Amino acid sequence: MHFNDLVQRGMDYFHANPAVAIAVAVILLFLLFRKPKLFLVLLFLALAAIGVNYLFDKLSSTGLEHKKMPFLE
Repeated sequence: MHFNDLVQRGMDYFHANPAVAIAVAVILLFLLFRKPKLFLVLLFLALAAIGVNYLFDKLSSTGLEHKKMPFLE
C-alpha cells in the first residue's frame, strides 16, 4: 500500500466522521503546545512506521507489474 493510498483513506475517514477529526485535531494541538517532546516522539514514530510499511511493501512485491513479459506483444 502506497503512502498516497493511506492519506486518501485517512481523508475519506475524516470527511465521513467530522467529530473524530475534531477530537484528533484537539488532541494533537494539546500535545503540540503542552508536551512538544511527546508530540515529536509520536510524529517520528509515525514516520518510522510509514517508512517500515513502505519498505515491506517494496520488498514483498514481485515486480512483475513493472516488467514487460516477453513474446506477448
